[in-house]
Amino acid sequence: EHQQERMFGSTRVVQRLFSASAAAEPMVLNQIRGRVGLLTLNRPKALNALCAPLLTQLLEQLRAMDANPAVGAIVITGSLKAFAAGADIKEMQPKSFADVYSQRMFDEFDYGIRGIHKPVLAAVNGFALGGGCELAMSCDVIYAGDKAQFGQPEIKLGTIPGMGGSQRLTRAIGKFRSMHMNLTGDFISAKEAAEWGLAAKIFPAEELVDKVVEIGEK
Repeated sequence: EHQQERMFGSTRVVQRLFSASAAAEPMVLNQIRGRVGLLTLNRPKALNALCAPLLTQLLEQLRAMDANPAVGAIVITGSLKAFAAGADIKEMQPKSFADVYSQRMFDEFDYGIRGIHKPVLAAVNGFALGGGCELAMSCDVIYAGDKAQFGQPEIKLGTIPGMGGSQRLTRAIGKFRSMHMNLTGDFISAKEAAEWGLAAKIFPAEELVDKVVEIGEK
């Protein structure tokens, strides 16, 4: 564990970097800004594709933030280019349907994030596709950068959403729009996401994280 402290104006920021091993690059970066915990997905070369180690680290840090009395809200974000561009296809490719079902690949995270008591806010820039869109929808509120794109393109790989995409998306935007996105794999813009009820607000991409942290402070 490595700890850094910086000042953003009058706010002290504590940053802790965790990794599964000393040699491994952390897949989730951890900061505390005021009373807001900020978790940043950190697989830039893979556009933050969701693999098992990333989800394990993310859930561990969500639980740590939830247990920290100095934290009142939690923000999950990615990079300007991608919040998360889906599940890690390389990790899933050798697995059969029976493997995925029996191993319950996403169940631990899906059930785990439901057990977080503090508000969890998604700050979505760039691509939020497949599992990335599902991760955003598992949060309590979604805020989007103006260049964000949302989609459930699993159909183009001959599969279906496996982490709540069909259920949560339907509750957020309605049956027919959800069916359209799931059956065509089409993406929607941040503007459409806000108009359809998937995103609460849109901010300029470069300002998004700071704006959502300000909301978390409330």
